[in-house]
Amino acid sequence: MRVPLFRSLACSLLVSLSAFALTPAEQVTAIRNQVAADDRITYFDVKASAGPAPKSVVLVGRVLTASQKQSLMAAFASDAASVVDKVEVFPFADAGDKPYAIAKMPLLNIRKDPRHSGELITQCLMGQPLKLIKREANWWLVQLEDDNYVGWAEEKAISRTTEAGYRQWRSAKKVMVTQPSTDLLASPRGDAAFVAKVYLTTSLPVIGQKGSFTQVRLPGGESAYALDGATKPAPTKGDPRAVPQIIAAAKRLMGAPYLWGGTSPVMVDCSGLNQQVYKLYGYLLPRDADQQQDALKVVLTRNDLKPGDLVFFPGHTGMYIGSGDFIHSSTSRGGVAINSFDPKRSNYDAWFITNYKGAGRVIN
Repeated sequence: MRVPLFRSLACSLLVSLSAFALTPAEQVTAIRNQVAADDRITYFDVKASAGPAPKSVVLVGRVLTASQKQSLMAAFASDAASVVDKVEVFPFADAGDKPYAIAKMPLLNIRKDPRHSGELITQCLMGQPLKLIKREANWWLVQLEDDNYVGWAEEKAISRTTEAGYRQWRSAKKVMVTQPSTDLLASPRGDAAFVAKVYLTTSLPVIGQKGSFTQVRLPGGESAYALDGATKPAPTKGDPRAVPQIIAAAKRLMGAPYLWGGTSPVMVDCSGLNQQVYKLYGYLLPRDADQQQDALKVVLTRNDLKPGDLVFFPGHTGMYIGSGDFIHSSTSRGGVAINSFDPKRSNYDAWFITNYKGAGRVIN
């Protein structure tokens, strides 16, 4: 179904661009707004300039997907006598034979700009695959696999790999951390040397069992041992019966401090809380509150809420847990807390009634 969709899009762009006689730069902007409107989750950086021949255009830049480039080239085809195509599609040449990476830090900060002072926009856990988009000094602009978020990561915090290595990592049987955190050890003994502390939903390839320990593969090829009770087989699909367990997992994070961009039990933001507890049972949610609301089936009124539904407010979200209560991570609450829609409850706050913006259902 994708090809007809993009052909239709390209045709509509051709009509609209020709009708308004846009400049090449304006054409590129119009196309980007159609095929890469949310730059939090994609990459589209193309510049247009006049070519050497009359009515010719030179297009230079990078896009993540072939369909984005297809729409770009189709939109220019009717208005330009010729198009000089210098637009790269991932994988990009300057990444060489290692255009992918695996996060190797237990908790990798992803920033808006390539510097430590850059705004923290999200985090990813050890073991998450990444696409490498471009490099600046010792930073890489990356796209996270789980939610497609795009931001800057330090090169020393990732383990670069080939396409074959990336595919092997993705397809490997994995275990997922089910506790807020657990220690990885150098050998299968309780008194073994500490390797790393890893966090809820971290997923790593399994090597084998050694007594009560699971041997896991680390990014870069080393191995370590996790106690069996702290992990489970990583889910490959969503569990439709898991709502009570998802709510219980959220409650175990009560009191975790709030951090804008945080996605771990160490510190977590509102949408990160939703994302992590649902991931624990096989559901991959978008990163931000507005993206989560746009992606989910609409719950019409508060009276229609069911446990597990996500509730939304301006710039904020939480999860309904039943009996009028919802759990969320909030700066005003100091972190993960439970509030109520019921005026009779001590944890009621009228702000959440007057600013309620709807709800969405993950599990029907």
